[in-house]
Amino acid sequence: MVGKPEIRKLMTRLIGSIPDYPKLMEVYRDTYYLPRRQAFGRALARVRAAGLLAKDIDLEALADMIIGAVMHRLIMPSPGDNPAGELRDHMIGLLRQAGFDVSAVQR
Repeated sequence: MVGKPEIRKLMTRLIGSIPDYPKLMEVYRDTYYLPRRQAFGRALARVRAAGLLAKDIDLEALADMIIGAVMHRLIMPSPGDNPAGELRDHMIGLLRQAGFDVSAVQR
């Protein structure tokens, strides 16, 4: 999804509209972002319960870190030829920093 140019255009337009149309961001947040954020939090909790993350890790902070990194890569893509692959590698690095056992991640 992040590698698709139309998603990048949509997100940059949405972010750019915040000053003039704050209600648009509110609707996006409530309708799309928060349900996905909650599902992501539940997925991280399952990963932690499976012993792949430290028990004391702050899942909310980890989710913010990962979502922020995805958003950054989405609106400020690197000039490489493989944005999805570069994002994947970056996410694996972030998870490694968080203590996630990345040995189980297939390349």
